[in-house]
Amino acid sequence: MGAVFSQSQGNGVDIEGGPTNVGHMRLSLLPFAPPPDVAQLAYALLVLGYLTFLLALTTVLHLPAAGPVFGRCAAAYYAILMIILAVFVPLELGTALALCMMRQSSQGRLPAFAKGLLLCAHVLFLVVIAIMGTLFFKFSLVEFLLQGNEASG
Repeated sequence: MGAVFSQSQGNGVDIEGGPTNVGHMRLSLLPFAPPPDVAQLAYALLVLGYLTFLLALTTVLHLPAAGPVFGRCAAAYYAILMIILAVFVPLELGTALALCMMRQSSQGRLPAFAKGLLLCAHVLFLVVIAIMGTLFFKFSLVEFLLQGNEASG
């Protein structure tokens, strides 16, 4: 591998000869990894959208965990979950359904938008897991401490 000098357009020039860019670097690191197919992208968005919907909906049904994050402001707890449920989940599912109905190749604006949305969907899924995790961690810790006190006393 030769050294790569960057230019202003984001492309580089390999010392050993030939231009290189991010696509070439990706292919050199992962030669067998093709770009995601439209069907794979739609499936990933559908799965993440439904999982986020189910976890956010079950989390909304519980009271917020008492503590430094949501203990004083329960409105923030419900606001975060309702924004995820009302805005982002329908956006994920709508984009996935539009990709399913799309008969074109993976070129165009919608697949490019869906690739960026997939990254955001992962982050939102982790946010819901984090909120849900604080809730269930609180309950399991309290139950554990109560069982320990009952056993000792």
